[in-house]
Amino acid sequence: MYMLHLVFDSVENGDLVEISFEGQNHLHSTRTNSNEVYEIHTSFVSSLFLGERSITVQMIKAVADTKLQLTLDVSKNVTLSNQTDDCVIVRQVSPLELMITINVFDKESGIKQIYVGAGSTREGFQIHPLLLVPSLSNVILFTEAPHGQAIYITAIVENHAGIRGHFHSHAIIMDHTPPIISNAVMNTTYISFGEDTLTTVSVTWEVIDAESSSTHCSCAIVVNNSVIIESGMRLSLHHFQTPYLPLIHGSMISAEVTCSNDADLKKILSVGPKLITYFPPDINNAAIYVNTLAETSSEVPVIPPGSPLIFSWGEFDDSYGIQTYSYRVLQGDQVTKDWEDTEMRTYVSVEDVSLKNNNLYIVEVTACSKDGIYSKAINASVLVTGDAPVLTGRHSKVTRTGEKIEIIWSDVFSVRPELLPTYAIKLGSQEGLVDILRHIETREQRHVFHNTYDGSDVFIDITCKYQTGASSVFREKQSLS
Repeated sequence: MYMLHLVFDSVENGDLVEISFEGQNHLHSTRTNSNEVYEIHTSFVSSLFLGERSITVQMIKAVADTKLQLTLDVSKNVTLSNQTDDCVIVRQVSPLELMITINVFDKESGIKQIYVGAGSTREGFQIHPLLLVPSLSNVILFTEAPHGQAIYITAIVENHAGIRGHFHSHAIIMDHTPPIISNAVMNTTYISFGEDTLTTVSVTWEVIDAESSSTHCSCAIVVNNSVIIESGMRLSLHHFQTPYLPLIHGSMISAEVTCSNDADLKKILSVGPKLITYFPPDINNAAIYVNTLAETSSEVPVIPPGSPLIFSWGEFDDSYGIQTYSYRVLQGDQVTKDWEDTEMRTYVSVEDVSLKNNNLYIVEVTACSKDGIYSKAINASVLVTGDAPVLTGRHSKVTRTGEKIEIIWSDVFSVRPELLPTYAIKLGSQEGLVDILRHIETREQRHVFHNTYDGSDVFIDITCKYQTGASSVFREKQSLS
């Protein structure tokens, strides 16, 4: 048995086409389906005793440039002499219409009359009574069976000798619902050609229809509300990939997947929208902020050993969408903590890394766009130190000139100038008193002040403190000179 599918263009509904095959002549009229495709479905039974076979397709009213696509499938091998169940082919072509082809011929006396009926049981006519039809092929039978109803077609064919034969179809399940489209995914891939970037769009989906034996699907790519490319309807299509397209960065795309079943019922699913983003996120204004109370003289953040490294970041340009941020920590060229995603968090507390004293660390942050394109990394330095000023063992110097007293302590402490040391000085005539100089703070290493103290002994208390809070205290008794 042969199944023939013809697809035309430049025709109209109702145009006549005559198809001849091994003495079987069928006259068909073209009809358009829901996808505006003009088509004819028919079937033939082939003689077992012929060698070469040919099919003739003749259009009654032909247009010179009409194009025809012909698909011929071998359905199955049958012997018709004792077979009645494979002669009637049924297709549902709309929610209420069945198309019937009866593959019966009589070489001796020919076909006189053909009756067709439909039932919910084999040989039954509960759904449609017997109807006299004019042709063996492309018979349209209207039914009002509910969704999921099994329908059996019976054809009674009478030849000119008055002998009748009963022929039956296999059950067909009525379908009133469109296919189900699910798991639709759209992805984009970019490739650079010189200064240009081209985009290919890939769409995949799944489609099922429990009642229909086949589904046809198409996919259209929509950019800024205009269709730019589409696949056309294809049998069992579940994937569509475009060629490389010159899409503009920042444009919005979506896909429309359309699937229809044997009953010509359509389902349309929109996938997206999705931004075309082949440029990385903009980092021109991005910055990292380390959580600390101290900085060096060159504005490098300082944290003590053993404390967590806490920092945040901001001002990445996310106009076209950011899907994740990543960070890492380095010490020189050595990776202390490798790249780790934070999703959309813009802060982190690194507590699983042992930061060593008197080491300079670098933190890096990068942003990833919705299409997986990473920006360049921004960075910031962090100094880890818990050092305090060191006492040298040397003395301060106090002198008196008239009513002015000068104290110099430049040799008392060994300091790290980048940690911005400050000094707090107190002077008293006895230990624990501050009657000469109550309390002053300075970054200098000398101080001159007016005082009328006329004693000879001075008790000195100097505290040197870094911005980190680490400090050392120097105390001694000096004689005024």
